[in-house]
Amino acid sequence: MRKRLPDFGRLPAGRMLTLLKLEVGLRRGDTYEALAKRLGICLSSSKVWAREFGFRKCDLDQETAEEQAARHESWALALSDLGRQDEAAGYEAEARKLEALLSRLSKRAAKDPERPDPLEPALVFIEKVRATLGPDAEVDDVFRHIADYYRGLRALGATLLGDGQARWVKGPPKGELPSTPDWLPCDPWAVMDNAEWEAEVGRALALL
Repeated sequence: MRKRLPDFGRLPAGRMLTLLKLEVGLRRGDTYEALAKRLGICLSSSKVWAREFGFRKCDLDQETAEEQAARHESWALALSDLGRQDEAAGYEAEARKLEALLSRLSKRAAKDPERPDPLEPALVFIEKVRATLGPDAEVDDVFRHIADYYRGLRALGATLLGDGQARWVKGPPKGELPSTPDWLPCDPWAVMDNAEWEAEVGRALALL
């Protein structure tokens, strides 16, 4: 069942582009604090908007890529009907970007049924993490667990790379780092074997 559209008309023109950046940042694992500072908005307002427009972390964890694309497309149409073309174009672009990615993956699989699933590294990694959480863990628990770990590193000033490695300009802070989980082959800030990391973690996290 399609969710009811938010009341876009109560927000000033241009605000939905800010909300789009907020949503994209939250999906990437950024904190509300960091995003509020970067976007020049009030911290409390960012949390209220995420709740009212349905893109809190818990909402994003439950939304599939197909559902996200459909939601952005419906929001783009609604914004266009209000004459807010710049905002509509922003959400349309996000929807098209995701649809193009899903289409490429689907066509690739259709061309070569025997070719390994391009999402296989991510699926294997998800199962590895779930095994460490216990038999009752769901996929949502896996994504939340991974995000919480990396959010903790980011809170300590780490720059996170696309493959899950972490970097500090002056090296990792001493005595403050969280324990490295069993689903990682080593500390993400002290990777010695990049090939091993890429095979076990990097390709999966790049997809996730």
